[in-house]
Formats: sequence, structure tokens, C-alpha cells
Amino acid sequence: MISRMNSQDALNGSASTSFAQIEDHSGKMLSQMVDIIWSINPGNDTLDEIVLHMKEFAADILEPKNIDYYFHESGNVKNQKIDAGI
Repeated sequence: MISRMNSQDALNGSASTSFAQIEDHSGKMLSQMVDIIWSINPGNDTLDEIVLHMKEFAADILEPKNIDYYFHESGNVKNQKIDAGI
């Protein structure tokens, strides 16, 4: 719908707003698809993979804002399987 509206907006000179909306919506959809694919991958069913994913997520959000953070892990998280039936 936004693309179709954009063709009309191009005639009026306001196409940049529509392109920004398309970019924003596309980026959100891509991010959500990546998360879905990551979550259904059986290779990510270990505690260490989940912790790694959490660290990457935190880094993406906090580091650009110069926010200090740390993760404290206790115990052995290597190869600890997570049961999806919990």
C-alpha cells in the first residue's frame, strides 16, 4: 500500500516520507524474521547459544548509547540443552 501511495506522492513531491516508512517497516519485518528463524533453529537450543544471543542483542542496543553493561554467568552453560516442552 505504501509503495502504491508513493507513486502518487512522487507526483506531489512528498515521496521521501513514504520511502522512509517503507524502509522502517521493511527493517522491522526483517528483524522479526531473523529472530523467528534463529528461534526455530535446533542448533540454538543450548543455554550457551541463548546467552550469546542475549549478549549480541544487548550490545546492539546499549553500545551505541555508550551504556556500560555486563553479563554474569554461573555454572556451566556449554552444551546445556534447553527443553522446549518446559
